[in-house]
Amino acid sequence: MKTKEDLLKLIIKRRQTENKTVYAACQGAGISTTTWYLVEDGERAPTYDLLFKMALSLGMRVSIDVK
Repeated sequence: MKTKEDLLKLIIKRRQTENKTVYAACQGAGISTTTWYLVEDGERAPTYDLLFKMALSLGMRVSIDVK
């Protein structure tokens, strides 16, 4: 399992690679731009639920593996 920090790094990299604005990403995630910026800047500790919303808004695949 990836840590929250690892997931956030992947999300940031994906958004930058796709040249997607925070505003556009937020529309798909259903969160405010303020929340997105706070998470990206490390000023807010995200939940996995929030990180999953962010990842899905960028077209990333999210899965949970329970063993």
